[in-house]
Amino acid sequence: MKFRRIMTQIVGLFLILGLGACMFANIVYRNADWLVMSRIDDFLDLNAKQSDLIEPKVKDAVAYLKAERFPELIGLLDKLKMQLQEKKPIEPTVNEIDALTAKVKVDLMDRLLPTAVELFTTLEAEQLAHLQESLEERNEETVKFVEAKPETYQELLQDERDDRIDSYEDWLGSVDQAMVDLILPLSRDQSYYKARLDYRRRMQAMFVRNITDYKSDKKAMSQFLRQWVKDPVSLGTEDDRIYVRKRRELWRGNMSKIVESLSDSQRKHLVTEVSELIQKMRQLG
Repeated sequence: MKFRRIMTQIVGLFLILGLGACMFANIVYRNADWLVMSRIDDFLDLNAKQSDLIEPKVKDAVAYLKAERFPELIGLLDKLKMQLQEKKPIEPTVNEIDALTAKVKVDLMDRLLPTAVELFTTLEAEQLAHLQESLEERNEETVKFVEAKPETYQELLQDERDDRIDSYEDWLGSVDQAMVDLILPLSRDQSYYKARLDYRRRMQAMFVRNITDYKSDKKAMSQFLRQWVKDPVSLGTEDDRIYVRKRRELWRGNMSKIVESLSDSQRKHLVTEVSELIQKMRQLG
C-alpha cells in the first residue's frame, strides 16, 4: 500500500532527525496500523459486521491525512530541507512538526472515537484472547534479547545495530563510528530490554483489562480510549512515566548530536532523500 510505504519513510526520517518520531509513529503510523483493515483483523479477528463498521472510517482517516495534514507536513519538510541546505538550526521546524503531530492525534481521536467505542464494546471473549496473543507476539523480538545467553545476546545486539545502521545509511549515505555508537551502543546490557519488555507488557495488560472491564459501559470505554490515544503513559504508574521520559530524553539527545555532526556529504544526501519524499507525498495527494 503506497500510503503505508510513505508513512514508513516519514517515520524513518523523523528517527534520523531526532524529531517526534516516536510520537509520530504512535499517532499516525502505529495508530494507522489499527486503522488499516488488515492490521485490525490481525489483532482482533473481526467478524463481517465489525469489518463493515470500521471500513468506511479507515478510508475516511486516510483521505483526511492526505487532504488535510499531508500538505502541512510537506510545507514543513520543505522548510526543513532549506534549513539543512543552508546549515541553519532545525529545532524551530522540529517543534512545528511536533505540534502538527499533536493536532493529528486530536483530530483522529475526534473522528474515530465513536466507531472505536462501538467496535470495542462488541468484542467477544475469543477476540479479546486473540488480542492478548497478538500483543504478546509483538514482544517476541524483545523477549529474545531478555532470554538470550551472553554470547547470543551480543550477536542479537550486533544484528540490531547493523539493521539500524542500514536505515541511517539509506538517509545519510554513510555513518562513521562515532555516529554508530550513538545509534546503538554495543555496551547496552540486557537490563535495557528487560525494562522495555516489562513496560510493554504492563501497558498491554492494562489496555486489555480496561477494554474488557468497560465492554458494557460505553461512556467509560470512550473516556479510556480518549485518554489512551491522547497520552497512554498517563494511565500507567509513576515508574512508567519516568521510564518513558528518560527514554525520550536520551533518544532525543543522541539524535540531536547526530544532526549536529552531519558532514557535508551526509547533509547533501539527506536533502536529496527529503526532496524525493516530498515529491512522493505530493504524488500521493
